[in-house]
Amino acid sequence: MHNIDGVLVRFIRHDKARNYINASYSTIGWILMLGSLLDYMHNVHVNVVVSSFSKLIRWHNSPIIKVYVLVKCMYNSTLDVPDQLCE
Repeated sequence: MHNIDGVLVRFIRHDKARNYINASYSTIGWILMLGSLLDYMHNVHVNVVVSSFSKLIRWHNSPIIKVYVLVKCMYNSTLDVPDQLCE
C-alpha cells in the first residue's frame, strides 16, 4: 500500500487482478527476420514461420533491401518470440 496525497493505493500485477482474462495474442509488435532467402519471401512461407509463436497481421513484402523481412504480428509475450527462426 502506498499513501499518495492521502489516498491509499495498492498496485497489483495485471495478471493477478480479479478481472484478469487470459487472452491469446495480447501484444502487437514488429519482428525483423534477417537473412531470409528470396525464394521464401511469399505470404505462405512467412505465415508458416510466424505461426509457430504468433498470428501474422501483415508483412512488408516489397522491401528495397532484400536481406530482411519486417513482420507485424500478435503474440502473448516477447519470451514467446524465438531468437532464431527456421522454416
